Amino acid sequence: MKKLLTKEDILEEIQKYSPHTERLVLSTLMAINQKIHILNISPSGHGKTRATAELLKLLKIPHTLVAGHVSPMAFFEILEKDGIIIVDEGADLLSNNTVINLLLNALWNGNVEWTNNKKSLQHNFQGLIIFNTNASSNTPLMKALKDRVFTNEISLTSEQLKQKIMSGKFYRPNLKIWAEIKERLDTKTEVSEVKKEKNKLYTLIENKEPKSMRDFWRLTKIASFSLSLMGNLDLIEYFEEVDDIWKVLNSEIKRSEKVKKIAEIKCITERGAREIVIKFEQGRV
Repeated sequence: MKKLLTKEDILEEIQKYSPHTERLVLSTLMAINQKIHILNISPSGHGKTRATAELLKLLKIPHTLVAGHVSPMAFFEILEKDGIIIVDEGADLLSNNTVINLLLNALWNGNVEWTNNKKSLQHNFQGLIIFNTNASSNTPLMKALKDRVFTNEISLTSEQLKQKIMSGKFYRPNLKIWAEIKERLDTKTEVSEVKKEKNKLYTLIENKEPKSMRDFWRLTKIASFSLSLMGNLDLIEYFEEVDDIWKVLNSEIKRSEKVKKIAEIKCITERGAREIVIKFEQGRV
């Protein structure tokens, strides 16, 4: 992996591009890097389309935007092309049960089928779907979507939304940084590096107490993506609530400072805190 730019450069550019909704940008980048489907949920007007469709244009990555009414046959033909599909959810789009079933099958196992009284067409979907919607609900459809994808729920205060709107008028992309981001997305992290950092991930898993294998899958996907883009696990904090111990262990401060901070947080001796730090560094916790 080239180190032309620092992780600070990359995060600063992403935050300029989509202030307060950088997780939407990061989730799109993760979809590309990890080959997973994404569900973004936030109220209307928060910039989901800009943070996805315009981002892919900036990265010069081909994609298809699906919005409004679409017939089952037209939606099947879009799925046939594979590639990246951005679904901008609306009432018209999901008013047809056949379209809903095509979408869910594409997200679940990729095996989609469209049939009418004249012919039957089948396709094994190999692309990615980024599904943007304005609201979460307990409907069977939303439950099925959440069960098939990596889900992000985003909320903004009125002040944050105002700042986001104003910042968009002055943003000028740094093409050098975006070219580096694209290159890193296409670069696979060395297996040995992934294993080393995933060992550290178990510290977070123990504290978060994942309720299912899907929670564990989510964490490992974030970890692999963070390694590809940043070379470390810092991006986990954009997607997951992490405790103070995890933040200290992953910080770049000196070991002696980590020991003191952990001793204070856990109310233990510095000797005990030092053992925690050493084990973490060696990937044994």
